Amino acid sequence: MSARRGSAAVEPLLTEKDLAEILQTSAAQVAKWRRAKNWPHVRLGRDVRYRPEQVRDIIDGQTVAGGMTSPTSAPVQGHGALPGQNARSVARSR
Repeated sequence: MSARRGSAAVEPLLTEKDLAEILQTSAAQVAKWRRAKNWPHVRLGRDVRYRPEQVRDIIDGQTVAGGMTSPTSAPVQGHGALPGQNARSVARSR
């Protein structure tokens, strides 16, 4: 399939294995995080793919901008916590 004249080229979609390599983890862990965090993705039948810009959004959403002020056992969203982590476990991992 070729791109239409005047339209931007379409970047190849990434598989969960590709994303796992980028994040230095397993494809199973990527699938677990996708389900737990409702990560944006493209579903092609039973296959899951990621647009490169979605991968940037996922990484940006996990980027820690500053330190934790008070560790609690409440779940932390948007502060670099991974699924199942809370502020205390994030603070301990630093």
